[in-house]
Amino acid sequence: MQGYKRTAPDVGWWVEQIRAGEKWRDDVTHRNRWSIWRKYYRGDFDKRVLPKNIFFTMTRTIVPRIYFRNPSVSITPCKPGPTHAILARILERIDNKIISMMRIKRAMKMLSQTTFHFGTGIGTLGFGALYTPTPDFGVTEPPLTKEGYNLEYRQGMLPNMPWFLPTPLESFVVPQGIRSFEEAFYNAIWVTRPVEEVKADPRFKNTKDIKSTGNHLSYRQTDLGDIYTPIDMVSLCQVRDYRTGRVFVLAPDCSDKVLLDTHDDMQYNNGGPHYPLIFNPDDERAYGVADSKILEPIQLELNETKTLTMKHRRLALVKAFVKMKVLSEEAAQRMVSPEVAAVVEIDGEPQTDIKFMEVGRIPQDLIMHEQNLMQDVRETSGFGRNQFGEYMPGSGRHTAMEAEIVKMASEIRVDERRDELADLLTTVINHVHDVVFKHWTQQQVIDIVGPMGLPIWVQFTGQMLKAGAYEVHVD
Repeated sequence: MQGYKRTAPDVGWWVEQIRAGEKWRDDVTHRNRWSIWRKYYRGDFDKRVLPKNIFFTMTRTIVPRIYFRNPSVSITPCKPGPTHAILARILERIDNKIISMMRIKRAMKMLSQTTFHFGTGIGTLGFGALYTPTPDFGVTEPPLTKEGYNLEYRQGMLPNMPWFLPTPLESFVVPQGIRSFEEAFYNAIWVTRPVEEVKADPRFKNTKDIKSTGNHLSYRQTDLGDIYTPIDMVSLCQVRDYRTGRVFVLAPDCSDKVLLDTHDDMQYNNGGPHYPLIFNPDDERAYGVADSKILEPIQLELNETKTLTMKHRRLALVKAFVKMKVLSEEAAQRMVSPEVAAVVEIDGEPQTDIKFMEVGRIPQDLIMHEQNLMQDVRETSGFGRNQFGEYMPGSGRHTAMEAEIVKMASEIRVDERRDELADLLTTVINHVHDVVFKHWTQQQVIDIVGPMGLPIWVQFTGQMLKAGAYEVHVD
């Protein structure tokens, strides 16, 4: 099979595939604009420009309407009988505790923002340890060095528990030219770790020749420049091959050997642990259309309009025209001072030698053009003034039916995005079930609500829960 020499991954072949996938991703997602879009959101505009930041406004208007503030799931048994009803109740309780422990709300919020800015967000599901590509049988947890030091120190990771984190789009790679992520025969993600930790990590082999590679361009470069640290770092590429069901780790910038190669236990139902979120799909490419790409021309035009308005406002300030040698420098300062009833001595007639005039006015066309541009923003987003937290100017009383029609129309596009997020969460929870059923082999205890609202403590194992069939609903 292509990509393998006998039974081992062909490092050179895989590196060519990954580099091609990176170049295609950068082209179709307009990566050369990412740093500029980030600056727009942060408000980092040219000091000579007076901006009207629609990037920040739109992000902070749409994202809070999309992600779930208190995500929870309901489990419905797909088999009849009291036993399956109880199993569903137990699993529902487990899921909602896991959702809280995994901090899924925070991940969903960041995914929504990334998808809005760049067109695609990637969430990754793992189990037990951050750098364990596939769970071990028994308790999966981060290993320690021989001296007893931690090799992983990300907060929130618990032994033998699932985790869900947003993956930077610039570190995620799929095959070049695919129309949907479901077509991908592999997924790859780049991670950067200290060389010392990689060599001490018992999960890896062939690490003797690993050395510092600085920073991998597609992962560590930012709009502030390359990030350099005093610690020697190495870029690792974690590849999941869906043809063979394997996962392996490479260090292509410094080694032609495979650091890890094993069966991938995170692949279930012909799918892997990476979940793309797309709000604006494209029929020719897997990556979505970024809202930033649509808003950028309007942002630039608004900035120019506001800057011109600022310059005309300066011209519109009242200026004093004084006959030469009529006013001394001291008298001119007293004339424009805030002092009440200031006495100003002049060598001439005030009515004829001093005159106050406006050089220009703010053109009404600029104000109208700004209003038209904001209308374009509202039409693009599907929001009205009310959804931006404003009252309609000059609006009178409206009937409840009219208000409801406006609300329903504005919520259609938000609901579509929220629905995408709900589908992603449902898929993640189903995947969590697969992992838990297989790897929770030890007996555990959890409380559920019983008759009369009294808590009942029940014992369970993953294998026991696997006996049921369930339908997951996001609340």
